[in-house]
Amino acid sequence: MYDKEDFFSPEMVDERLDLSLLQRDADASYQKMTERDPNLLLISDLSYLYGAEGTENVRSLQRVWEHLKAHPEKKGSASMPASLEEGPKSHLRLLKPSEKPAGLLQHKREDARGRGLAVFAAMLFLLLMVGSLLTIVHLTRDAQANGATQASISIKSASSSQATAMPDYPYAPPGHILATSPFSTSAFAALAWSPDSQQLALSAQGKIWIWDLVSNHYRPLLDAQLAGNSVRALAWSPDGRYLAVGSNPIQIVNPDNGNVVGTYSADYPILSVPGQTTLVTALAWSPNGNMLAVATLHADQTCYVFVWDMLKGTGIHTFTQQGSSSGISSLSWSGDNRFIASSDAQTVQAWDIQNPSVVIFKHVVSAATNVAWSPQPGLLAFVNERETQVWNVWQGNSQTGRLINSYPAANGVLSWAPRGQYLATASKNTVIIFDTSSNAHIYTYTGSTHYVYSLAWSPDGNSIVSGESDSPGLNYARVWSA
Repeated sequence: MYDKEDFFSPEMVDERLDLSLLQRDADASYQKMTERDPNLLLISDLSYLYGAEGTENVRSLQRVWEHLKAHPEKKGSASMPASLEEGPKSHLRLLKPSEKPAGLLQHKREDARGRGLAVFAAMLFLLLMVGSLLTIVHLTRDAQANGATQASISIKSASSSQATAMPDYPYAPPGHILATSPFSTSAFAALAWSPDSQQLALSAQGKIWIWDLVSNHYRPLLDAQLAGNSVRALAWSPDGRYLAVGSNPIQIVNPDNGNVVGTYSADYPILSVPGQTTLVTALAWSPNGNMLAVATLHADQTCYVFVWDMLKGTGIHTFTQQGSSSGISSLSWSGDNRFIASSDAQTVQAWDIQNPSVVIFKHVVSAATNVAWSPQPGLLAFVNERETQVWNVWQGNSQTGRLINSYPAANGVLSWAPRGQYLATASKNTVIIFDTSSNAHIYTYTGSTHYVYSLAWSPDGNSIVSGESDSPGLNYARVWSA
């Protein structure tokens, strides 16, 4: 973690400004705010620059404005929005000493009393912010001096949800928001945890980003546009040394420095069609790190799953799956490295890589869904007919399996806890955790007000990342305790 006393240093300000590249102004309300009152724009800029640490100070300033609005004879011409948190987060524009903000030139001068109150409110905001940060520093150091343990990701705020008492639950108490990304104008097409649960790889806005959750620092790793198409899949190798990037060709990247250490054709062994781009739609590294499964969508709408031997650099298996126009959306390896499951908008299938011609499980689905093998042998989970279903592929008739459990869920996304037993799934803007051994409803996370379109449980079991969309062009990645 960085020292909070250095938060106002030029280096930290520069870092926050770099992060703002993810936060393009996505709607017209930004311009409306500029025209209405430049002081509000300044407050919004400062609120974003200082991040979550300034939240309480924003609320304090809001109460000052509400008090002024209640006494019209004491207030200036500026008006406060219902909540500063509702305003857009913008880039902080640094002005030269000789320059004046353009917004101020657009406004007529009001009486001196109104201007004085606006300046007083802005100064109060900054003083409260600095005081709050210094208090946080001292409290944090006191806790460390007393031997208090710290989580691998710093807790920034808590959701309104409360966890049910779970004496045997092996992970962190669920529902605390640990980190939230700046908003992205494009969806986070892929989210992948590092094996140590300290970093996330994200694909958004034409780049591959690495999000260090300990320092809350972002860095661009790779320009995804150089790959020839937008990247829809990422997979971190189990030993943490490599990141597979679903471009064409597929790139194996050193996540520390972005160096490409190997490439694999997305068309092999299928002949490419001139003028047509083969898309990589899903990636999955085998648990032992020796194989990489690649799902591709070709020009004729045929879907393939191809398995590469990463030790020899050669292909070893090919599976054909008739798919939808969006291709195979999800791949999953069984814990024993022997079986692969895939899903598109029509079917969920599973194969034995030692006998590629044999489909061991097949089930028709009504929409695109994640598919995931449980760490417990033989159990496969996916979403169908607005339910998250858990199937035992070895019971029932050939290829049919037996339905073990089902839970209400509509979004088509899910993730197993690393030890199995617990399953997270999403329905609209909620994420629900179930105990699949007892069918108990463990917890409902309501910390998000956005539609949840992706989920991934961290390898250490203590966190879940959710890809969320508030509206078109407004997307977040949110990490919360599981």
